[in-house]
Amino acid sequence: MIKDNQETIQRPVIFWQLPLLVGLLLLVVGFGTLLIPLKLFDSFTTVFGICFFSIGLFEIIFSITNKNALLNWFWSLTLAVVTLIAGEVLISKSSLSFEVLTLCVGLILLFRSTMGIALSLDLKKYGASHWKLLIVVGSMGLVSSYILVKNLFFANTDAVFWTGISFISMGIFYVVFSIMLKNLLRNWIKKFW
Repeated sequence: MIKDNQETIQRPVIFWQLPLLVGLLLLVVGFGTLLIPLKLFDSFTTVFGICFFSIGLFEIIFSITNKNALLNWFWSLTLAVVTLIAGEVLISKSSLSFEVLTLCVGLILLFRSTMGIALSLDLKKYGASHWKLLIVVGSMGLVSSYILVKNLFFANTDAVFWTGISFISMGIFYVVFSIMLKNLLRNWIKKFW
């Protein structure tokens, strides 16, 4: 099962496009967060909720369809369900205070960044070439979301900035992750077909 300190891929990862969609969605919301005026940040609750709900749905599909190909598929599924529920809560409770909204978004992005680092290490086991880039981007997301959660009572403009940076970091992570999955699929097809 293990050759040259690498796991062999028994089954290819399918639907690599789903993490790409997640990444693009996170990038759009991240840049949108940075561009909105501060007074509209509270009204972004529904946007964050729709974003998290969509991400949760995409990742539930991705995790279940790839349960035989991914090492940590169960943790990915668990985080997807939590993200979906958080999205549903944000959609239904659109009148959250600034601090509660910032805490909720910060915690979800903090957990996603941690999972991103774990996914990077899984790709290392599969022999992906640029897994270190994902560690760096996941760490950037981890640091920015930690700053957001740790300092909830920032001046509001700082909280908006760190929220946007956290979304953008995770968006970059998922776009690069999807490209690496696509490359692993291509290599698997060349090897076994």
